[in-house]
Amino acid sequence: MSGEERTRAQAVLADYLALARSALDELVGVLARDGATAEREGFRERIGAQLDATRAALAPLAERAPLRRVEHPRARGAQADLARALHQAAVAGRAVTALLAAETVATELAEPTLARELHRMRREQEAYVRYLERLVGKLTRAAVRDEVGRDTVRALHAELARSAVSERRGHRSGPPGLGEDGGESGRLKAHQAALRAALNAERAGHEALLAGRRSEAEARYRDAAAAYFQSWRSAPPESYGRLIGYVKCTVLAGSDAAAAGRAALDALKAAGVDLAGVLPSPACAYAVALAALAAGERELARRAAAAMAAGGGAFERTAAAIAAIASGDSERYEQALAAIVRDFEQRDEHLTGIAIADTAVVLRRLGERSGLGTSVASPLLPR
Repeated sequence: MSGEERTRAQAVLADYLALARSALDELVGVLARDGATAEREGFRERIGAQLDATRAALAPLAERAPLRRVEHPRARGAQADLARALHQAAVAGRAVTALLAAETVATELAEPTLARELHRMRREQEAYVRYLERLVGKLTRAAVRDEVGRDTVRALHAELARSAVSERRGHRSGPPGLGEDGGESGRLKAHQAALRAALNAERAGHEALLAGRRSEAEARYRDAAAAYFQSWRSAPPESYGRLIGYVKCTVLAGSDAAAAGRAALDALKAAGVDLAGVLPSPACAYAVALAALAAGERELARRAAAAMAAGGGAFERTAAAIAAIASGDSERYEQALAAIVRDFEQRDEHLTGIAIADTAVVLRRLGERSGLGTSVASPLLPR
């Protein structure tokens, strides 16, 4: 590296360190006002220590950085908690990006001590971001309950439990081999009623599977799969979760997974998704990857999984497992499945209200179909 190149790299490093210091300072300011949850988890103290170390060790390089503090009103309720968590996640994400960039430049400048310190701080920030991802999920559900009213939510669940079976009678046929669809409510739009029926049937299937009542579980999963597909038919565009639920529940039901995968891929193509092109979102890529894996189209499953992984978090973990199954890579499959199960074990809430690693159960069955075994075990991973 020439003297001129080194000077230019040092200037770039100073800019990134300035960004990191600014983001950390803002995050400390935010947490000082509304970081009670983070304080309980020990993140607030650690981030404060990070900032002190950054200021002391990196101040000469980051001297030009403007320090910003953003004031936020103290609001109450889950909506306000969610807004604060989202803001903290955005600031922490900026800190991770800046620290990674600074670490990369420090490595290129052959400054290992600085690079190691930046690496340590980045890993701590990444841990905080992962914590916030879990917190945002919990707060989103709490905010919805606050908005709708907890009594209303409980009443709706009770009503759906009573009516899920009766609503299935007298409607059009569902997808191949799955019987009739999930029905329609006079008070809800058709796709909303079908989605509610799907979630309710899926929850009943989870309960039966965990209790060892496999035949009953498979019947409930067939109901859920039919309702998910019916919900997709009348749902707004880009409701890809309905097709994901359809394929997953078909696999859990022990029905024809390959036929379900082909039906889902056909539905996506009919909706304008270019399976050979750029997929519009990680959720769409998930639907394509899972359907392709179920249908036995391994190359498409691998390509879609690569696009899916860009969504990070749960998308990335599930994409790794799908890609491993499609490639027949038993070692990567074992690691990916273990990571998915760990994530489910750490969750305080689950989509259907039942603690079960359903994604891992589905992928294990698809892995077994491809000749891949696993030693991963958990109370949340029933056979």
